[in-house]
Amino acid sequence: MQYKPYRLFAFSLLLLVAACRSSVDPADGSRLLAEPDLLERLHSQQASIDTVCQKHPERTTTLAQLVGSEDIIVIDSSTADQLNIDRTFMLLKDSTGKILAAYESPYSESGDWNILYTHYFNSEGKTFAFSREASFFNSICTDGVAVENMTKWYSGTLSMVDSSYTLQDENQKELSKDSCQFAYDYPYSIYPSLKDFLSKNKITAN
Repeated sequence: MQYKPYRLFAFSLLLLVAACRSSVDPADGSRLLAEPDLLERLHSQQASIDTVCQKHPERTTTLAQLVGSEDIIVIDSSTADQLNIDRTFMLLKDSTGKILAAYESPYSESGDWNILYTHYFNSEGKTFAFSREASFFNSICTDGVAVENMTKWYSGTLSMVDSSYTLQDENQKELSKDSCQFAYDYPYSIYPSLKDFLSKNKITAN
């Protein structure tokens, strides 16, 4: 997928485009010991959810937490720039209304960075994959945008069986992690289930 910097620095596209991206293949050397059929199933399951997100944006609900408030409200992404947003969320549902994935993004008012966390849930509501995508300026290792992608796949309760990591510039050229500065590497949580994600973030899913 050709990287386009502008799309990652516009709120209206951040969740609906960056979130609905193609699945990331495991990087060389990142695969841990696990049954081949299990890994194939987990990767296929993630790819299937990403396809639903790409083809059915109408099945998403966008929410936000405003600065100074603990409440999470449903918003219209087209008018989000009129709100004082602290964090945004997006829930993706299947045709029956079951939540397949949950996306979370701290809001960058400056536009110098964007971070997207994605939880993927199986039919039982357990997290089977988690990804973190960070796009940022001021990395030192490139004059433009640095793009960091990390994905982990799980079996059971957050028992990791596979992982992938890439760090590239806006032209998809590999960057050296040791030569980069990560000024926006904020702490985050990986929740074991949809129930935990909704509860910890105080989100009511209708």
